[in-house]
Amino acid sequence: MVKPKDLMLPWLENMSLEKVQRYAGTGRRFSSLSTDQVKSQWAEAFKSFASNPSATEATKESDDLEAELTLRNEALPMGLVQVEWQELQKRIDRAIKDMKSDPNRLKQANAEIVEDLVSFYEESDSKPKN
Repeated sequence: MVKPKDLMLPWLENMSLEKVQRYAGTGRRFSSLSTDQVKSQWAEAFKSFASNPSATEATKESDDLEAELTLRNEALPMGLVQVEWQELQKRIDRAIKDMKSDPNRLKQANAEIVEDLVSFYEESDSKPKN
Protein backbone atom coordinates (compact mmCIF):
# COMPACT_ATOMS: atom_id res chain seq x y z
CA MET A 1 0.00 0.00 0.00
CA VAL A 2 1.34 3.39 -0.99
CA LYS A 3 1.35 5.99 1.77
CA PRO A 4 0.26 9.56 0.99
CA LYS A 5 3.59 10.95 2.22
CA ASP A 6 5.37 8.78 -0.38
CA LEU A 7 3.36 10.50 -3.10
CA MET A 8 4.13 14.07 -2.04
CA LEU A 9 7.28 14.65 -4.12
CA PRO A 10 5.92 12.98 -7.29
CA TRP A 11 2.68 14.93 -6.85
CA LEU A 12 4.55 18.24 -6.56
CA GLU A 13 6.73 17.36 -9.56
CA ASN A 14 3.60 16.50 -11.53
CA MET A 15 2.02 19.83 -10.62
CA SER A 16 5.12 21.60 -11.93
CA LEU A 17 5.05 19.55 -15.14
CA GLU A 18 1.37 20.38 -15.63
CA LYS A 19 2.16 24.10 -15.33
CA VAL A 20 4.86 23.75 -17.99
CA GLN A 21 2.50 21.81 -20.27
CA ARG A 22 -0.25 24.43 -19.85
CA TYR A 23 2.18 27.24 -20.58
CA ALA A 24 3.72 25.53 -23.62
CA GLY A 25 0.25 24.64 -24.88
CA THR A 26 -0.82 28.29 -24.86
CA GLY A 27 2.04 29.48 -27.05
CA ARG A 28 4.95 30.31 -24.73
CA ARG A 29 4.24 34.03 -24.53
CA PHE A 30 7.69 34.75 -23.03
CA SER A 31 9.74 32.76 -25.53
CA SER A 32 10.94 35.87 -27.38
CA LEU A 33 12.48 37.40 -24.25
CA SER A 34 16.10 36.92 -23.28
CA THR A 35 16.78 34.67 -20.32
CA ASP A 36 17.82 37.71 -18.26
CA GLN A 37 14.51 39.41 -19.10
CA VAL A 38 12.55 36.30 -18.13
CA LYS A 39 14.42 36.06 -14.82
CA SER A 40 13.87 39.75 -14.09
CA GLN A 41 10.16 39.54 -14.92
CA TRP A 42 9.82 36.35 -12.86
CA ALA A 43 11.36 38.13 -9.87
CA GLU A 44 8.87 40.99 -10.21
CA ALA A 45 5.95 38.57 -10.63
CA PHE A 46 7.11 36.53 -7.63
CA LYS A 47 7.33 39.68 -5.51
CA SER A 48 3.77 40.55 -6.51
CA PHE A 49 2.61 37.00 -5.75
CA ALA A 50 4.45 36.93 -2.41
CA SER A 51 2.76 40.15 -1.30
CA ASN A 52 -0.69 38.82 -2.26
CA PRO A 53 -0.74 35.03 -2.85
CA SER A 54 -4.45 35.02 -3.59
CA ALA A 55 -4.00 37.33 -6.61
CA THR A 56 -4.58 34.93 -9.48
CA GLU A 57 -3.00 37.16 -12.15
CA ALA A 58 0.27 37.41 -10.21
CA THR A 59 0.23 33.66 -9.66
CA LYS A 60 -0.33 32.95 -13.37
CA GLU A 61 2.39 35.39 -14.40
CA SER A 62 4.87 33.84 -11.97
CA ASP A 63 3.89 30.31 -13.04
CA ASP A 64 4.27 31.11 -16.74
CA LEU A 65 7.65 32.77 -16.29
CA GLU A 66 8.78 29.82 -14.15
CA ALA A 67 7.62 27.46 -16.89
CA GLU A 68 9.61 29.40 -19.48
CA LEU A 69 12.72 29.12 -17.32
CA THR A 70 12.08 25.40 -16.84
CA LEU A 71 11.81 24.91 -20.61
CA ARG A 72 15.16 26.70 -20.95
CA ASN A 73 16.64 24.51 -18.22
CA GLU A 74 17.36 27.61 -16.14
CA ALA A 75 17.17 27.82 -12.36
CA LEU A 76 14.86 30.29 -10.70
CA PRO A 77 16.76 33.43 -9.67
CA MET A 78 15.95 33.07 -5.98
CA GLY A 79 18.73 35.50 -5.14
CA LEU A 80 16.57 38.27 -6.59
CA VAL A 81 13.69 37.53 -4.21
CA GLN A 82 15.36 36.53 -0.94
CA VAL A 83 13.46 39.02 1.21
CA GLU A 84 10.11 38.20 -0.39
CA TRP A 85 10.81 34.45 -0.12
CA GLN A 86 11.50 34.81 3.60
CA GLU A 87 8.35 36.88 4.07
CA LEU A 88 6.29 34.31 2.16
CA GLN A 89 7.71 31.53 4.32
CA LYS A 90 6.73 33.50 7.45
CA ARG A 91 3.23 33.99 6.03
CA ILE A 92 2.95 30.25 5.34
CA ASP A 93 4.21 29.44 8.85
CA ARG A 94 1.57 31.78 10.34
CA ALA A 95 -1.16 30.20 8.21
CA ILE A 96 -0.12 26.72 9.33
CA LYS A 97 -0.05 27.85 12.96
CA ASP A 98 -3.53 29.35 12.58
CA MET A 99 -4.76 26.18 10.92
CA LYS A 100 -3.34 24.02 13.71
CA SER A 101 -5.24 26.09 16.26
CA ASP A 102 -8.51 25.10 14.56
CA PRO A 103 -8.77 21.27 14.58
CA ASN A 104 -11.69 21.22 12.12
CA ARG A 105 -9.87 23.41 9.64
CA LEU A 106 -6.70 21.33 9.98
CA LYS A 107 -8.66 18.11 9.52
CA GLN A 108 -10.34 19.51 6.40
CA ALA A 109 -7.03 20.70 4.91
CA ASN A 110 -5.41 17.32 5.58
CA ALA A 111 -8.36 15.52 4.01
CA GLU A 112 -8.15 17.73 0.90
CA ILE A 113 -4.43 17.04 0.51
CA VAL A 114 -4.91 13.31 0.94
CA GLU A 115 -7.77 13.40 -1.56
CA ASP A 116 -5.52 15.16 -4.09
CA LEU A 117 -2.75 12.63 -3.48
CA VAL A 118 -5.09 9.67 -3.85
CA SER A 119 -6.51 11.12 -7.05
CA PHE A 120 -2.98 11.64 -8.38
CA TYR A 121 -2.05 8.06 -7.45
CA GLU A 122 -5.14 6.62 -9.13
CA GLU A 123 -4.55 8.66 -12.28
CA SER A 124 -0.87 7.72 -12.48
CA ASP A 125 -1.61 4.08 -11.66
CA SER A 126 -4.15 3.84 -14.48
CA LYS A 127 -1.80 5.24 -17.16
CA PRO A 128 -0.06 2.72 -19.40
CA LYS A 129 3.47 1.86 -18.34
CA ASN A 130 6.25 2.15 -20.90
